[in-house]
Amino acid sequence: MKKYSSCMLVDDETDLLEALKANLECMFERIDTCSDGKQAFDRISSNQYDLIVSDVQMPNMKGDELLRNLRTSGIVTPFICMSGNGNKAHMTENQKQGAVAYMEKPFDFDLFLEKIKIVMENSPGKRR
Repeated sequence: MKKYSSCMLVDDETDLLEALKANLECMFERIDTCSDGKQAFDRISSNQYDLIVSDVQMPNMKGDELLRNLRTSGIVTPFICMSGNGNKAHMTENQKQGAVAYMEKPFDFDLFLEKIKIVMENSPGKRR
């Protein structure tokens, strides 16, 4: 399996972050984690990532706000949203903002890895 350079995971659920990180280590050389959107925005603004995976509902800055702020800043890194509330309006709005995929929590890790593999195969590489 091809290994990509880096991934940013953003979620306020520590256990989920650790599980995601453990499952993605086979695909990425470096995986950074943040527990809220504000912290992630600061980190992403000063680093390049091949992929960003973020929860929608978080303290300090929600995932959809993070996505909007990144796009406004010219950062077009592939962005996958995760949510546990099943809100179709959120999903549609996030896709309009540039999210490449949407995962409903809880999800099967094999399905999650497959979705990431598809996103990465269709990504032209690092984008700012």
